[in-house]
Amino acid sequence: MQQEKKGSYTIEAAVIIPLLFGVVIVLMYGAFYEYNNCCIGQGTYIAALRAEVLGKDAAGKQQMAKETLQRYAREEVWMAEGMEYEAEAGYFSIQTGMKSSLRLPSGSLLQGLWQIRAQGEADRLRPVTFIRACNKAESVKEWMQAGGRDS
Repeated sequence: MQQEKKGSYTIEAAVIIPLLFGVVIVLMYGAFYEYNNCCIGQGTYIAALRAEVLGKDAAGKQQMAKETLQRYAREEVWMAEGMEYEAEAGYFSIQTGMKSSLRLPSGSLLQGLWQIRAQGEADRLRPVTFIRACNKAESVKEWMQAGGRDS
């Protein structure tokens, strides 16, 4: 009777190990997706604030926002492909946007589900919101420079 159960662990491991491996890979890609989603959202907002504060005219603001988005994406975003940047500047405000997708192995299932889009806006007509946004961006920058650790 014991000889019948001798190979049962091998059969169970042959089924469970690939399943667990697949779950770990999906969790890793989910973590990269969420990280990129947060970074892109923060980057669009920082680019809008920077262009609004430092830009002299609408064309200068637009150019500065696009350059900031490109630099931020190059430094902060991981495993992304197909980055698209947009910036639209007016006299009193600027809207920025970034679109990307997570880089997956070719032929992967659910390729279309890993799209990331974010938009940011800075508007000087609402000064309280603008000042709070500037303070929030500065505190996030200081936190990142400190290594992202809690104080």
